[in-house]
Amino acid sequence: MTLKNASAKGRRLEHKIRDQKAAEGYLVLRAAGSLGPVDLICLSPNLGVLAIQAKANRWPGRAEMKELEALAALWSPRPEWSVWVYRQRDYARSIDKREIRSDKPL
Repeated sequence: MTLKNASAKGRRLEHKIRDQKAAEGYLVLRAAGSLGPVDLICLSPNLGVLAIQAKANRWPGRAEMKELEALAALWSPRPEWSVWVYRQRDYARSIDKREIRSDKPL
């Protein structure tokens, strides 16, 4: 698979998650280019804040998980804020979800 196709697959997954969260009542901000630790920030005065890392095929690697855990630790005093990884494998219709928690608040 070329990088262009892999990027397009990841973008399609981000758009699918964005549309799903918008339908749930969130305002969704997409970090195009993925220069930060998460791809989507979902905001709602009633539902809280979600930081979402979207992955096509694989779960994040060790270094990426440490970065997500550090973000979760930063947010841990606020229970309505959470960090999630969404993953969709090739040819799968469903999206797997995993909440990232940190046992070490900062």
